[in-house]
Amino acid sequence: MTVPTQLPPPGWYDDPRNPSFIRYWDGARWSTQPAPKPVGWGQPPAAAMAGVPAGPRPGKPWWRRWWVLTAAALLVLALLVPDGDDPSAETAPNDSTPGSDTTDSTPRADDESQAPKPRKAEVPRVVGLGGDEAQQALAAVGLVAFVAREVPSPRPAGTVLRQLRNAGATLREGTSVGLVVAVPYPKVPGTAGMTQAVATKRLRAAGFEVQVTKEVVTSGRDGVVLRESPTGAHRAKPHSVVTLVVTSVVRPVAPPAPSNCTPGYTPCLAPAYDYDCVGGSGDGPKYTGFVHVSGSDPYDLDRDGDGLACES
Repeated sequence: MTVPTQLPPPGWYDDPRNPSFIRYWDGARWSTQPAPKPVGWGQPPAAAMAGVPAGPRPGKPWWRRWWVLTAAALLVLALLVPDGDDPSAETAPNDSTPGSDTTDSTPRADDESQAPKPRKAEVPRVVGLGGDEAQQALAAVGLVAFVAREVPSPRPAGTVLRQLRNAGATLREGTSVGLVVAVPYPKVPGTAGMTQAVATKRLRAAGFEVQVTKEVVTSGRDGVVLRESPTGAHRAKPHSVVTLVVTSVVRPVAPPAPSNCTPGYTPCLAPAYDYDCVGGSGDGPKYTGFVHVSGSDPYDLDRDGDGLACES
């Protein structure tokens, strides 16, 4: 193979292996893929490529190479066309061009005249209504009810005691309106039988005030709750007073024996020379009826020793 002293300049030449195609020469080597020969292709002098080695043989089917090369050629032609030659550039309207007749009908966010205005609703009066009724009345005008606070009250549970938005006020639809509703009074805890300290603690924890009174008894424990008022399980207003009646135990004391009694006899027998049983055969001078005898028996009334005298 004859190698030329100077290689041809880069460019498209007839494909050395298939004259029906052209192949690009980069000055040192052939391109991998050939391209279809354009119409009116001018054949370079054969001597220009004398001694240049042929390009690589195609490794893919001819129809696949043809489509790839055609797409490449169209891309090259598109890049070579100047921007000014695009007819679509002359006819396409430019929205940013001053004086354009094109009108943008889309409302802008900052155009208040185009934005829909929120709907308004007038707050109805719902004080005195039940919870469900109040909710329905507010929902009918597009407002939302919610329970802001619960207050113990003698009114039926759920009754609206107060509304946090004045009746007649104008609000945007969907606004919430707070309601103060009634709940039952708390129950008084039962404390009977508890000590005063425990009962007082329990009542105060339930929200009540405590008042204590004493009641004297002769038995049992001191300081135990006998009863309360109002009684347990009844409902009462918070912070109202619950009265506790608490035991105060006082033990009875036996009266001292009279000093003018003969020891050993009950009931008392005043001292005398002698006692006999009433209706008996004794001659007195003192007589007695039934008596208990304990200890000594100076008058010899308990002759059978059973502790009882004059029992018949």
